Amino acid sequence: MTSGSLALVAGLSAGCGAKTGLQERGGVDNRPIRPTLPAVCGPLRVRAPVGATAPLEARVEARTVPDRGYRWTLVRKPLVSSASAPGTDARTANFVVDAVGEYEFRVDAPLASGDAGMLSCSVFVEGLNVDPNCPNNALPEPAIVALASSGMQLALAPAFTAARSATERDQSLHVAEAVREDVAMAAIELPAPMGIDALALTLEAQLTASVGAAPILVGQSGRTVDGAITRRSAFRATAALETYAWVARDRLLRDLARVEPGASRGGTRLSRSFVFELTTVAAPTAGRAVVLLTVANEPLVDDPREPAAIRAADVTQATGLANAGRSVGLRCQALVATRNATADFLWLVDTSGSMDDEQERLGRTAERFFREMNAAGIDFRVGVVQAGGVGPVNLDDPGFEWISGAAADGPERLAFTVTHQRFRDEVRDQRAPYPLVGQAEEPVAATVLVTEEMERRARTDRDDRRRFRADTTRAALFVTDEEGGNDDRRYFAMNAGRWGATPERRIAAVAEWFRSRNFLTFGLLDFFGDARCPSQRNFGPCVIAANGGGLIPLSTAQDAEVSAGVSRIIDAIAAESSEFVLSGSPIASSLSVRVDATEVPRSRAEGFDFGAGRQSIVFRGGRFRPRMGQSVRVAYFFWR
Repeated sequence: MTSGSLALVAGLSAGCGAKTGLQERGGVDNRPIRPTLPAVCGPLRVRAPVGATAPLEARVEARTVPDRGYRWTLVRKPLVSSASAPGTDARTANFVVDAVGEYEFRVDAPLASGDAGMLSCSVFVEGLNVDPNCPNNALPEPAIVALASSGMQLALAPAFTAARSATERDQSLHVAEAVREDVAMAAIELPAPMGIDALALTLEAQLTASVGAAPILVGQSGRTVDGAITRRSAFRATAALETYAWVARDRLLRDLARVEPGASRGGTRLSRSFVFELTTVAAPTAGRAVVLLTVANEPLVDDPREPAAIRAADVTQATGLANAGRSVGLRCQALVATRNATADFLWLVDTSGSMDDEQERLGRTAERFFREMNAAGIDFRVGVVQAGGVGPVNLDDPGFEWISGAAADGPERLAFTVTHQRFRDEVRDQRAPYPLVGQAEEPVAATVLVTEEMERRARTDRDDRRRFRADTTRAALFVTDEEGGNDDRRYFAMNAGRWGATPERRIAAVAEWFRSRNFLTFGLLDFFGDARCPSQRNFGPCVIAANGGGLIPLSTAQDAEVSAGVSRIIDAIAAESSEFVLSGSPIASSLSVRVDATEVPRSRAEGFDFGAGRQSIVFRGGRFRPRMGQSVRVAYFFWR
């Protein structure tokens, strides 16, 4: 999104690194719990090749859902099939497909106290011819929600309840919950007369004001399968008392959409802290937009063993959003493991005195950074450099060093190196960001200077210690509390022949410089004045926006926001460095992965995840990670 903007309207900071405008951290109000909706069955259709085991489920939506006491009946099957109903009284069952054609099951579901009688559910299985690429992958179809006023549609994971809709004042609202995972979602269709960038900034500012939220990582841009521009941002907020994710969502929806969400399916676990994700999408209909919102319990989002973060990302990455004319198809893709994922990550750190607190916060992320980068299977190195950018770069004296992700003392070295003063007053800390000539407040210029020196050396010096490795993902984190005019006036404007005669042209040229090198760009930065881009005062944020990266707003970032923001940056790097790139545009919630014949669970702890930016599969943990030469077979639904 070349004209995109990263900053929020609220919480601006100004002048010489001094912080101003820190938001008061309010809380989500704790409304009384309303009665849940009557018990119903959600639709389920599974597609599976002959010989595969299809996972069946009675998708009961009720106040409480028992796990036993169900009765399965096979109502209809292909003529040549000899199959019978699953012999279980459980809510879920496995069924082996033995013929091409359609099977229909009826499931009589018991209801807990408060819901009377039995509920009858239908489950369908479509038996398919065997695909040699994916002979065993069985996929439940996503549920499709029609977004009529925007001319779009949204595919949701079967874990979400059937979406309920409301319309008021030219706005439409569709809400659902993944009850057992405590994730609440909403899709809002609304007029967008001001353009997508201005609308996104307005909505994000309203979100922060409504629930007292603080930004985590904002402004990540992308596109839907139809080419609609998306802007995705994440926030966190706390409630005065424990409550449910759907309560927090409904409070926000009343403020954002002025529409009453209606009754909810509820939740299972209370929390006082929540993660909000907001994606604003330019709809194909002129003057319309779709806003995708998820709210999840923060402890569940932070726990890699829980599916909450995956469920929220599958909505807000917008892979399930498409024009209404499309139907879903099933695709299978076979890949082979040939290499390790690699990344070299530069942190460009302002070492002026006003940055001591921010350097400490970065240092306190080191343990999490190393843990999550390694969990994603990335062979990585991180280098910390002073954000100076007006003179020549000398990498030999005192001697630049990458910190290896495999180093046992890597987290400590990173914490010591990223802080100009001693980290936590540790007497053993004798490290600091690698020094550059000139002042210390130009992170974008410093990245360009260091990178070009490393590229120059790569032509004659085969030592990887002073250069980027070949065929590796590059990333940069800009860290300063100063205006972007420092970067522009002190370096880029000094060579207008190369970078352009105006700040606007220079921002575009610098963003293209990063794109041409497949550089991911992120920032822990302040923003000043009007948050929209291009803007010389916001040179760094605008370069990041034009290159599709994300920003941790420095003026509101405390330890929790910086740590969570770095974790999301790691997600982007893991997706970019993966070799398992899909040729199509999958609906992420439908993905099924096998390594050779072994089915891999969708998990951020031990399993696979998905990155929409590069359409790639990321393996986390070591249990299922493919070895060299192993096959990776991926099946998924996609928008035809």
